[in-house]
This record gives sequence, structure tokens and C-alpha cells, in this order.
Amino acid sequence: MIELREYATHDLDAVVAFNQRLSTGSIKYQFPVDSHYGSANDTALNNCDNIYKKRYLAVDGIAVRGGYNLKCQTYLLNGIVRPCSFYQLPLSEGLIDKKYNMLGLSLLLDALKRQPFLFGLGIGGKQEALARIVAVLGWKVITVPFYFTIIRPSRVFKYMSYLRRSFKMRFICDVLRYSGLGVLGILLVKLYAKMRGYNSIIKDTTYEVVNVFDEWADLIWEKSVGNYSFIAKRSKHVLNQLYPPDNKRIIRLRISNKNATVGWGALLLTKMQKDKYFGDCVVGSLVDYFSIPGREALVVSVCTQYLRMAKADLVVSNQSAEKWGMGFLESGYFKGPSNFLFAPAPAITNEINKTDPHFKNVFLTRGDGDGPLGL
Repeated sequence: MIELREYATHDLDAVVAFNQRLSTGSIKYQFPVDSHYGSANDTALNNCDNIYKKRYLAVDGIAVRGGYNLKCQTYLLNGIVRPCSFYQLPLSEGLIDKKYNMLGLSLLLDALKRQPFLFGLGIGGKQEALARIVAVLGWKVITVPFYFTIIRPSRVFKYMSYLRRSFKMRFICDVLRYSGLGVLGILLVKLYAKMRGYNSIIKDTTYEVVNVFDEWADLIWEKSVGNYSFIAKRSKHVLNQLYPPDNKRIIRLRISNKNATVGWGALLLTKMQKDKYFGDCVVGSLVDYFSIPGREALVVSVCTQYLRMAKADLVVSNQSAEKWGMGFLESGYFKGPSNFLFAPAPAITNEINKTDPHFKNVFLTRGDGDGPLGL
């Protein structure tokens, strides 16, 4: 009989064996072997600004047959503070052995019993096992839009794997690249965005690269949080856990307009190498960001301008909130195909439906859930 329980130190060898079986079955994912996974002590549980994480296993005798992680964090649902959990990295032996086909469902139901305010994010597309399971259970599954803007068209048409995935697509990319039509089309889109009132840098706007988030981040949070039906708390304490000062890859921008801080951005600049989507492009990412109401497009524009000056070939982001989506479009971005999904459990969906039935004010970025994996 399979027991579902918290990961213990003595399970390490069994987890290693489980991962070896998955690898033999050509599964690319691996369950972490370290039993230490964040903090779940009383201090963490009682401090709503702390993020803590726990791991659970499906144990059959001495063998591990599956497991999942819970990332526990404070969210605001219609302005009410609630602890919610991100359902992370569910893996089961059902991926390689039909005997355990139902284990994936058992893992999810166990997580839901521990935390009714549960959600999945990212997932990888509606064809993935988790997306199929939650759909069968009747959960809402929402695609989080993907936005991108091209900074250096010639390099993108030359190096981006997704655009060059077939002979026909490679031919089109080469025509656009050598004829200049691709550059012209992108310039026209950016001109249209400029005519709508949003230039690369808006007048009287400045930015500062910072190492930590300070009191100004708290002020932005307090002025803005009431505009969203579902959002992870973004106080300075939370942000410094998500993007700690020792993470030198993260670029943190404090953005001001007329000497008043109006927003911030957490960015990445990555030189890809043979990536299945981006090939060898230099990719800028708006991983996370926030602003006071009405300054969404300004924050997007400033972050994009910074990455442009840092020599990004293109800039990408995911965002679910409608007002931020408009900010991206007004800043010269395109909306592309997305496999980044949000799957809230019924307890979360029911609360959002009370004020936001179309989920227009749900705020999710690549900084939520797993964070900026792959970027």
C-alpha cells in the first residue's frame, strides 16, 4: 500500500533510485534528492511575508513511487490575505509503468487535502499530464499570455530556432532578413505604439539599478494591490526572498517619474545556446514587475529600453492581467503563442469569480510559481 507523507532524510537513497528509473524511461525531470526544501518552522508559518516550501513522497514499502513539492506563499484574493500553495514538480512512476497510472491523481488529491487554496502554474501546455488531470477534475485552466518584442530583427531571423523550425519557415526568415521587410514591419509596429503615446522612455522618467528592494517597494505594493483579484504579496521582504541580492543574474530596476518611484522591474539577460525556442539569440526577460495604477506601460517601456541598451535581440514576458497586457501592446510588443498555464483549484476560482469572473485582474508573471526557469 502506498503511503503519502512528508519527505524525510532517510528517503534520500530511495529518491535517487526513483530518479534513475525515470531517467531509464527517458523522463527528463528529476525529483530533488535533498530533503531540505526551504523553511516550514513556526516563524515561517506565522509570518505572512515568508515563503516556505515542503516536499511530499508516495512511498511503497521502502521504494519511492512519486512525489511533489508545495511552495507556500501569501496571496491576496479579493483583498483578503490567504496562504496559497503552488503545486510544483509532481512526478510519478506512472510516467514509465502503467501499474502506477492513477498515482498522479493521488498526488494531486493529497496536495489538495493539505492545501485547498492550491494552484498549478507553467505546466508546459494542455497536453501535459497535470493539465489533463485538472481538466478531468473540472478545474479552470487559463493560458497566461506571452508577449515579445524584437530588438534586432536580423539576428532573430538568423538564430531563433522556433522561427526556423521548417524549410518553409527558414526560407521566409531569410527573405525577411535580407530584404529588410522584417525590419520595416517591426518599425511600423513600434511607430504605432509611439503614436499611442508611449515612447521607449517617457518624459521625466529615470531608473536606477539596485541590489535590494527597499521601503519604496512596500509603498508601491500598498498603492496598487487593491486593483487585483489574485496576486502574490510583493512586499520588500518577499521580493528579497524571490530575488536575493546574491543572485547576480537578476537585474533590479527602481523606476521613477518626476522624482517619485512609480514601479520596479526584475529582469534577466541571457545568451542562449541551441535553445529549442530561441536558438542562439540574446534574450531579455521581464521576469517580474509592478507599478502604481496607470504606470504599467511606462514600467514595461523602461525595462525594455534597459534591455535594448544591454544588447538583447528580443525581449519576452508572460502576464495574465489585462491592464498589463495593454501596457505591453502599447509598448510595441506582440502577443504570441503560450504554453504557460494557470490552473487554480476550485477554492481559488470560487473566490476570484465573486468579483472577477473573466479573470482580467489576476496578476501572474514568470516570477510566480517556479520562477524564471528556462530564461
